[in-house]
Amino acid sequence: MVIFCAYLEKGDQQLDVIERMKCCVPKCENDIKSTKLYVLPKDKERRKKWCIAICRLDLIEIEAKKRQNSRVCEDHFARDAKYEITVRNKTNLKYGAYPTLQLPVTKMPKIEDNLVDPEPRTSGDYHKEYSNENAKN
Repeated sequence: MVIFCAYLEKGDQQLDVIERMKCCVPKCENDIKSTKLYVLPKDKERRKKWCIAICRLDLIEIEAKKRQNSRVCEDHFARDAKYEITVRNKTNLKYGAYPTLQLPVTKMPKIEDNLVDPEPRTSGDYHKEYSNENAKN
């Protein structure tokens, strides 16, 4: 690895940042030298989906400048989430793609799960349950 830190001039600071760029998925050590990295989406709804998938909720409201440095490596995307043909310096991710592979283990609900609110209950329902519990005891 080339170390720029001691000899940086103002114009070379960008090179140092790129040199240290790595995947922001917890416990993933891939960096820009070993694999392709994708910037978090500009669109907040798409970015939210990515952040939930990688367990990095702190990145949902990230500033534009910092977003450019928050990246997810290609190891976290399924093959069908990418186009086969790529153009230099252009992303090969399909628009709706989000990370699905080698993700941190979490107890959060999956993105696809539709959480349904329980049926509405009346105070009479609670009274019946309370009465039944007391009758058993």
